[in-house]
Amino acid sequence: MRLWQRDTKIARHKFTDTSLKRLVDPGIYSDGLFLRVRKGGSRQWFFIHKRGGKRAELGLGGYGQGTEQERK
Repeated sequence: MRLWQRDTKIARHKFTDTSLKRLVDPGIYSDGLFLRVRKGGSRQWFFIHKRGGKRAELGLGGYGQGTEQERK
């Protein structure tokens, strides 16, 4: 289910609470927003955008802090 690709424009699968709980392998996953799963199990939401031609990330908080609608 790893969806992160450099040129991803549209997510093929939307996250559900169940699918998010199943993500245990460290990496970056996306359904429009991005979720980073770290080695220790922590999870952070973030948004990737380009500013001045450079890639930038905007942190949106940890998994479980607020609802998906609040983040969007």
